[in-house]
Amino acid sequence: MITAAMPGKVAPFKASQWPELVVQAAGLMNDNHVYPACTFIVGLPQETEDDVARTIDLIDDLWDFKALLVPMFFVPLGHLKSKDWFRRDRLSPLQQELLKRALTHGIRQSKHMLRDFFDWEGNHTSLYRGTFRGFIAFLEMLAKMHGLTSPSSRPPRAIVDPNSAPDRLPVPTIPVRE
Repeated sequence: MITAAMPGKVAPFKASQWPELVVQAAGLMNDNHVYPACTFIVGLPQETEDDVARTIDLIDDLWDFKALLVPMFFVPLGHLKSKDWFRRDRLSPLQQELLKRALTHGIRQSKHMLRDFFDWEGNHTSLYRGTFRGFIAFLEMLAKMHGLTSPSSRPPRAIVDPNSAPDRLPVPTIPVRE
């Protein structure tokens, strides 16, 4: 899918390496107290159920990372501007599962990020922390009431040090002219 929709996005890596690159990048960012916002497009014209399942797998791989996972519906732009807009009424059951998984991840990780953002003490810190905690709890309650939650379907994945398998993700090199 990534090769058809965005052929240069993963260069100089292979498209098959994209999920691992995303996971490693999220890990590096989290190690440095940076929380990535990862967007993904739902409903690309050539999207298959296998593509959606792989995206769900990627969300599961990112399950324990502090990150914002933001799904967006396909909007026809660029070389795909002649295609139809993707609409909510076209969601397949698997795409619905994908959106639920992203929402559940967001609610779960927002609780962790809240602790990090309000780790200081000040005049109004308790008020802010309590207000945000209440808002997150309210969103979680609404999501559960409407059946919009979906926990990860597998145990957390062990994070692999990229240096332990250097041949897995080659380091991009700049060609040198002689």
